[in-house]
Amino acid sequence: MNAIFGANGYLTTLLERTGMMIKLNLITILFSLPVVTAGAAVTAMNYVSMKIDRGEEGYILKDFFRAFSLNLKQASSIWIFMLGWIIINLISVRMIGTSGLTFPKAGICAWGVLNLTITIVLVYAFAVLARFEEPNAMILRHAFVLAFYHIPYTVAIMMALVLPVVFLSLFPQWFLLLFICGFSLPAMISAHFLNRMFLKFERGCRRRRIW
Repeated sequence: MNAIFGANGYLTTLLERTGMMIKLNLITILFSLPVVTAGAAVTAMNYVSMKIDRGEEGYILKDFFRAFSLNLKQASSIWIFMLGWIIINLISVRMIGTSGLTFPKAGICAWGVLNLTITIVLVYAFAVLARFEEPNAMILRHAFVLAFYHIPYTVAIMMALVLPVVFLSLFPQWFLLLFICGFSLPAMISAHFLNRMFLKFERGCRRRRIW
């Protein structure tokens, strides 16, 4: 029974992690409200999530604010690029829809693959930035390599990120869950896979200069 209900039991650990997840979710939303700081907030959320997954959790707010402050400028530049790409896509889709033009299926597929690739790389970029201090060019390079070198992990991470969107589209009446765990839960699931990728990454760097 102590293994379940004890001070270090499974139930106690689950409740503690749930409390951390809710707190992390609320902090992320708060720091994302100015919009331009959303990239830094996501980076800080990744940083704290990976620490929790490694069993190194400390003070959630302190760790979050530290990562947010350190990565504000760099994460914001990546986020602005991401926003620009989203705006370009929205404008393109609107123009295509109103023009009535038809495009070859091959071209549409190529555009879809390009968009998916950029989305995946940018998702990884915030996680890489949360773990390593590197210039943006290296951040994006490592994000690309990690994402497509570990395809099964990437599929799992993208599924975790899409899960809240799918859930809310099916059950919009549960939208309040977005404010409780809609961001931190996918981040903590992703952290489980990211930590393993980064561990392999660091071991590879120590064995031979491949990066």
